[in-house]
Amino acid sequence: MFRLGAAHVVLLGGFAGTATRSFLSTAILIGRPSIPTKVVGDAESAAAWLTPLLSPGAESWTRQAIVQLVNQAVRPR
Repeated sequence: MFRLGAAHVVLLGGFAGTATRSFLSTAILIGRPSIPTKVVGDAESAAAWLTPLLSPGAESWTRQAIVQLVNQAVRPR
């Protein structure tokens, strides 16, 4: 399976969310990932960033599909 990119969505608000995203971004930067990687605070930002990266893949992804997938993954059960 080919990996075209990764978006880490941290759904935590306020200072704690900002600190968490900053820490995670720094850790990823130091780790020098082999694929494009970004840390964001909401599903819409992740979808906007990932959509162009996923276009060369075998499946066609839209922003709405990515947002829906993230929302489904974090939905309380």
